[in-house]
Amino acid sequence: MLASGLSSVASSDGFSIDVTAPVFDTNSFFYLDVSHEDETRPAIKFLGSESTMKNTWECQDPESDVLDYSWAIGTSVGGTQIQDWTSVGLATEGINANLTGILTDNVKYYVSVRCTNGAGLTTTHQDTSGITVTLTPPDLSSVSLSIAGMSSIPGAIPSTTRYTSNQNSITLDFTVDPNPDVDEYYFKICSQNTECEDIFERTLVSNRQSGRLLIYNGRLYKDNQQMFELQQVKKDYNSTLASTANNDAFHIEPGQQIFPYIDGCTEAQCNTKSFGAIIIMNARSNAVTSTSGESISTTVSVSSGIGKRKKRSSSAIDIITPAGLQAGQSIVETKLLESEMTDSYDSAAGGNFVPIVTSPAATVSNSAYLDRL
Repeated sequence: MLASGLSSVASSDGFSIDVTAPVFDTNSFFYLDVSHEDETRPAIKFLGSESTMKNTWECQDPESDVLDYSWAIGTSVGGTQIQDWTSVGLATEGINANLTGILTDNVKYYVSVRCTNGAGLTTTHQDTSGITVTLTPPDLSSVSLSIAGMSSIPGAIPSTTRYTSNQNSITLDFTVDPNPDVDEYYFKICSQNTECEDIFERTLVSNRQSGRLLIYNGRLYKDNQQMFELQQVKKDYNSTLASTANNDAFHIEPGQQIFPYIDGCTEAQCNTKSFGAIIIMNARSNAVTSTSGESISTTVSVSSGIGKRKKRSSSAIDIITPAGLQAGQSIVETKLLESEMTDSYDSAAGGNFVPIVTSPAATVSNSAYLDRL
């Protein structure tokens, strides 16, 4: 009020008094593992990354809102031995990708989060469970693998090598590891002993249940229950382009070796174990094994003019290896019929399977097959 008697009244829109700290949402707190090739996964017990710690979180504060998140990493509950308190602003995620040489195998780490609201009040969440960095693949020595219904090649290496005349079906048995942390089992098949997946792409087949896998009639079965059509295994599977599953979806050529594998995984690391080699043979196949590293040989008779009468009815090709082989090394020769040379071989579950037998009519003019001339 002025001396003249004039006065003025002003008021604000009001203000809030916040005397409560933010509430931490425990359901939003996760460790995330970035070590997996295909995706970032939540980690509950083990972390497979040797370089990165990543977490998510969230606090609620309806009165004055959350204005800042800070986080720390330690080797003890609430500790800051690895990373001191670091602000990330309003982000509900923190990532430190500069921990190479700092994170150590089989050591447990703990993340803490601090939320600050508009009134300056804070809430600190100290994770008490922690996460163990695991850089060592699991030991799968207790996992038992076997190829069912096939015969062995005497003296061949590896001793698990089997042969079959069935070009469309294989049966495999496996047992899981007694360690409950090994809780996922993946199946794959390669045309070489290199752990690839060109014949059957890597596919989850079990969570801690032993069983029998069967590839039959274009499908994968586990313990007589259909799991997938083979084409559904492929990462680029498109249901709108799918074809009817049948026996030709898995049709392997004579003379081909295939190598089935099981990957046993914890949530952080995987290890691979081989079933051994499977060789596709038939009544015209001949296997010769070097018992002590000596040279081995086989003779292939070659008719001149198949199906036609010729004066010179046949000749022969001698296949001879050098000496100095590894004991147990084998050679297998199979004389192909014309129908086998012109047949189509494929695996609908494979990524880029290239059969060793292809029809000359289909490949003679294709430069991609020049190495086969």
